[in-house]
Amino acid sequence: MAGISKAERERRAAEAAAAGQDDVEQVAHDAEQDAGEPEQATGQVKTVRMVLNEPEPTGRPTAADVHPDEVENWKAHGWTLAE
Repeated sequence: MAGISKAERERRAAEAAAAGQDDVEQVAHDAEQDAGEPEQATGQVKTVRMVLNEPEPTGRPTAADVHPDEVENWKAHGWTLAE
């Protein structure tokens, strides 16, 4: 049920019921799927794996998949390309 709020699910279910659809749960489920991640274009962007080497664990992430256009920005903050 991630992606849309309870109020949005209820609104969509009410619209479906008003439209005369019997299976409100299915409509709510379909709406939930539509509200999820946006559809990817046919050519997906390849990401670059980067790591942050820290001498002591700080609890923050130490690995990331980065868009190729952002690699230089991440390098400026101490990240390096993963091997």
